[in-house]
Amino acid sequence: METSETHILDQTDRILAEGIIVMDVTTLPLFGEMYTSPHYVISIHRKGSLDADYDSHRKTVNEHSLTIIYPNHTVLGHSTSSDFLVTLIIVSSEMFNSMSNHITLRDRFTNEQRPNIPLTDNQYTDIMNIVDAMRSISRTNTPHRLEMQRNLLYTLVEMANTFRMDNNGIQRSDVTRSLSKRFYEAMAKHCPPHRDVAFYADAFCLSPKYFSHRILEETGHSAGHWLHKYVIAQAKMLMRHQADASLQQIAHQLGFPEQSSFSRFFKRETGIAPDTWRRQQ
Repeated sequence: METSETHILDQTDRILAEGIIVMDVTTLPLFGEMYTSPHYVISIHRKGSLDADYDSHRKTVNEHSLTIIYPNHTVLGHSTSSDFLVTLIIVSSEMFNSMSNHITLRDRFTNEQRPNIPLTDNQYTDIMNIVDAMRSISRTNTPHRLEMQRNLLYTLVEMANTFRMDNNGIQRSDVTRSLSKRFYEAMAKHCPPHRDVAFYADAFCLSPKYFSHRILEETGHSAGHWLHKYVIAQAKMLMRHQADASLQQIAHQLGFPEQSSFSRFFKRETGIAPDTWRRQQ
């Protein structure tokens, strides 16, 4: 459902209950303090300007632009103009984790480095048409509401990525030739069970050191970071959708020799044991 609340800090229970919400805000939740959202957030900047730090990098965001913020990134607000107005699409962490790798991994290579996408007037109108459709669906009681909203969200993200490339004169062939994109395709094919950097470096006839340097240069994160993210995403998907499978069976599917090694890996990466995470779901 739509809301005109100016703060999102008190919306946590509602976000968790509904999965996806659309809301208009006229100010940041906090000024002068770091705010780290556990949710996936798409912000459509409709009016005014924003001056803030994103992961300690100073950013100025103007109207008719779109910002994609992945979970656990920090924002430090400095100021907004008096006419500031944004529409937020907030996706709960549980809903985010259940969505396809199309959202959770591939686009992170670009969006985490450059979260803001300036839009032309026509592009802004196209984006807002999707947002308005999501608002309309949120007001219905159809049992397929979340599925419909997810499909619209996928469409919005694809559209935003296309606009980013169009506005920067990037050809799709240039994107697919980048090492990070080919690394993602290789992970989708081979990981798990192959989750060591050397395997992928060898596949591209590069040394592990140079391969890691190139991935870090292109994405802002190491190759090992993305491999761990991918394995965790796969682990959560298997635990959620194979309710009758034991953790030993899950570990085997992921290429871990023992359940204990999988449990240590999962807890190190997420801060919670896999059996505890599974119960919470």
